[in-house]
Amino acid sequence: MQILSADDPAPHVINPSVLKSLAWIAAMFALQGIGLVLAILVNVALGADIRSPDNANPITLLLGVLLGNFILIALRSAYLKRNLKRVRHQWHIGISAGAIAAMLIVNWAYESLLVGKDVQPTNRLIADAASSSLTGSVLVFLAIAITGPILEEVLFRGQLQSALKQWGERREINRPATIAMTVSAAVFAAIHFQPLAFPVLFTSGLAMGWIREKTGSITLPILMHVIMNTVAVFAMTFSG
Repeated sequence: MQILSADDPAPHVINPSVLKSLAWIAAMFALQGIGLVLAILVNVALGADIRSPDNANPITLLLGVLLGNFILIALRSAYLKRNLKRVRHQWHIGISAGAIAAMLIVNWAYESLLVGKDVQPTNRLIADAASSSLTGSVLVFLAIAITGPILEEVLFRGQLQSALKQWGERREINRPATIAMTVSAAVFAAIHFQPLAFPVLFTSGLAMGWIREKTGSITLPILMHVIMNTVAVFAMTFSG
């Protein structure tokens, strides 16, 4: 018996093409930019000068990211609803928990090897926002630990990986699922624009892609991503 058999996908679910999946990823950056403009306008409406340094502080930047995330999640809500499935096999949960533990250890070991180097520069912004106020902590949690993982799993494991696999199957390429997981993980790591962090982001993307392939759902990859980012946020917040 195959204990990691994937759930059968619903026959009516059609994933976006590879190009459309990449377009949705580009839309993420565009909408986060729009969110940042909205966040600045909120500051101005509250009395800040348009050229005020407050418009470039970590809280404003994270509010912009959060607003952009909310907009894109709303736009992809139907896709998200179709692809969130009930976890059928306890083995899936066990394997996912093991993957989370392995990824956290890998991340810790990698950053320990590069101690003194700024592996993920954006972590400074996140830590500054989280330590600034309760509002900052809430924004960090919502933007980095909740909406970010949901959105990234929809875009990369849900849409792009599925589209790449279908593309490979149509062209009868060997091991289309493996190629899809690898390419999707590489794109996921690359769009963070943090070269030193590429190895850990790539391996994390591979782990979540593998779980997505085995379960036939993005439910557990989302939960894995949320847990990993939550641990990272708490570590950055309380490590000073």
